[in-house]
Amino acid sequence: MNCRSEVLEVTVEARQVEEALLALLHTVLLHRSTGKFHYKKEGTYSIGTVGTQDTDCDFIDFTFVRVTSDELDR
Repeated sequence: MNCRSEVLEVTVEARQVEEALLALLHTVLLHRSTGKFHYKKEGTYSIGTVGTQDTDCDFIDFTFVRVTSDELDR
């Protein structure tokens, strides 16, 4: 079943807001991402892997996994 809504309450200090949001959004993005589709012949394909990297937070004692992407770093 799909969840139609979810309430998530997080209490952080002002300096921790950016890291808390990045950790949450990158985690959701990682779990919803698929690799690049490589089409071989008509009707056949393979799915590549998604590059990941561990990211340590500066203000929170927390490490999260994110998708490796130059476009997301902007």
